[in-house]
Amino acid sequence: MLIAVTGGMGGGKSLLGQILTDKAAVYDTDEIARRLQRPDGAAYRSLVDTFGAAYFTPELDRAKLGRAVFADKAMLAKLNGIMHPLIRREIEILSRAHQGPVFVLVPLLFESELSDLFDAVWLVTAGEAARKTRTAARDPRLSGAEIDARLAAQLSEAARLERFHRAASLVRFPSYNRIVENDGTAEEFRERVLSVFHSLF
Repeated sequence: MLIAVTGGMGGGKSLLGQILTDKAAVYDTDEIARRLQRPDGAAYRSLVDTFGAAYFTPELDRAKLGRAVFADKAMLAKLNGIMHPLIRREIEILSRAHQGPVFVLVPLLFESELSDLFDAVWLVTAGEAARKTRTAARDPRLSGAEIDARLAAQLSEAARLERFHRAASLVRFPSYNRIVENDGTAEEFRERVLSVFHSLF
């Protein structure tokens, strides 16, 4: 079973993946993207041609490009246009590689319209204040304004919930869809994630 894990920046997707690493196969589309963006990766040439050599050393300067695209919707759309089809292809390959449950962390699941690739969706939710605090702790290089810009570029929590409920008509096994709240401590979240997992598998 292939399960997408999605949610807003700083919500706790990566922590959920860490909690489940000894229970199931876990993949992160951010790591898939990094591999695709390496000089020998499938996205590299298109990225150089689209954004110019200023973002490459020859490795992609992800932080520099990130600052640029989150301040410019047209640039963000170009980046997504390159990356999303390639990530979709990688997920399709993953879906054939395992027998047991496979969790794929997909921050932009709904924005990139990938729900139809999955058997179910787990949505991690958290309040905006908590997400800002976690994002700042994870990447101290980001200013408050940069964090706000990145949050603004994503779906709101209300829009994400609406897309989650709409995904029930797209995934193969909507009865396995779950909303996992992460507004408490890390230990509380761990207990909640394991409880949801053991209720299904």
